[in-house]
Amino acid sequence: MRVRAAALPIALAIAVLMSPPGLAQPLDSCAPADRAPAGTLRLSELRRQIAGEIVRAAVCRVSDQWVYRVTVLEPNGQVRTIVFDATNGKSLNR
Repeated sequence: MRVRAAALPIALAIAVLMSPPGLAQPLDSCAPADRAPAGTLRLSELRRQIAGEIVRAAVCRVSDQWVYRVTVLEPNGQVRTIVFDATNGKSLNR
């Protein structure tokens, strides 16, 4: 039990460090991409911008903005997370 309790702060620190640079604020809430609220683009509209296979996607609220957080398996085998503005489809990654 002690090992698990000690590992939690380390795991949280790694998660913060590995979060996409375009997402400077913490996520307020997330839901599966198929539950995107009215006024946001559908995930299918973003697929044109994504090279590779979508592994996971969620729509998240960040302060007053909706974003898609999409994990992609790229053709070269790398996995990366891309953050898109859910209302206009622009990538928020730097």
